Amino acid sequence: MIPLAQTKLHSDTQKGNCFATCIASILELPIEAVPAFEELFETYPTQWFGWCRRYLAGWGIMPVQRDAHLSYDSYYIANGASPRSREGNLILHSVIYLNGKMAHDPHPSGDGILSEDSFIYFLSLNQSPAKANPQISNDKKES
Repeated sequence: MIPLAQTKLHSDTQKGNCFATCIASILELPIEAVPAFEELFETYPTQWFGWCRRYLAGWGIMPVQRDAHLSYDSYYIANGASPRSREGNLILHSVIYLNGKMAHDPHPSGDGILSEDSFIYFLSLNQSPAKANPQISNDKKES
């Protein structure tokens, strides 16, 4: 993993590219090599993750989204409320976790997330079935 800083910050006129930056950091790619998924979240809320899957499949990776911490010893993305959220204006943010703790925040503040709402784990398409099924930890049960 190469820690990268996001190149677009959330504002009234643009979406931040923290999620794409997390993918670029984990894959050790330039940010420009990753699609601007932030442009898809609101416009295509039910389709963007499918496009993310197709993009990552090209790298031999399958993303798996969960709402619980898994016992997982590779880098993964945690999504939650940004510390820059204000009452009535929730801003979602993505950071990189390793072993249940934040390993990198692509935002210049490095403040992380206020809540852990969902997680995206990356599995190799060539992994054995035993390794492709991480276990849920006791910290938070999957609903």
